[in-house]
Amino acid sequence: MRELGKNNPLVTRLRKLKDKEERYAQGLYLCEGHKLLGEALTRGARVRYVLALEGEQLPALPDYTEVYTVSESLMAGLSPVKTPQGVLAVCVIPQEKTALEGRCHIVLDGLQDPGNVGTILRTADAFGVDGVVLTEDCADPYNPKCVRASMGAVFKNNFIFCPRQEIPALFAGRTLYAADMNGNVTAGKSNLSDCAVIIGTEGSGVSEFLKKAATGILSIPMEPGAESLNAAMAATVIMWEMYRGKE
Repeated sequence: MRELGKNNPLVTRLRKLKDKEERYAQGLYLCEGHKLLGEALTRGARVRYVLALEGEQLPALPDYTEVYTVSESLMAGLSPVKTPQGVLAVCVIPQEKTALEGRCHIVLDGLQDPGNVGTILRTADAFGVDGVVLTEDCADPYNPKCVRASMGAVFKNNFIFCPRQEIPALFAGRTLYAADMNGNVTAGKSNLSDCAVIIGTEGSGVSEFLKKAATGILSIPMEPGAESLNAAMAATVIMWEMYRGKE
């Protein structure tokens, strides 16, 4: 391992990866900690760089991965978390997917909280959802907070980006539900194993454009007077119903 000094040009580049535009310009994103590094390797993500404190034990890495030791102060400056774990991986953003595969999908309509997006990716992975579609104003899945919340699901790369206006054409001929409290279809009473469901923001829900484009409005049964679920919780219930419908 080589030592990486604070004046190295690579450090300047890596500092900028906390910014979305820089991530896509460089084609790289940050993964903090041993667990995410292990998940990246297990799931076949391309790990371009690994930065570690002196004495950290690292797993076997591909020959193309450049490994550096860094000081605690430099690690603190580069890490996206307040308390770095001593290992920081830098992964390559894979080629963007443009086509859907499978039968059940979740569409995220403008979800801007990276923690929620990451949690939904994690749950989609757990329940075997075939793909997640993100509209143009969603949080970036390669945002460090989203990467952490996904617990490695981001490495599966089973999501695509699609402008809101193109969602109806993407699902032409398919059943497309919009999730809303006032629905004409009830989760738990309908088989969701072959459909797509749109999840909107907690504040305004699914956009009017996509509501009108949907073939039905899907609601989750709840106790009278209960507040609506947040986006990640609602998506979890719906994805469980998708999974259950496959049985």
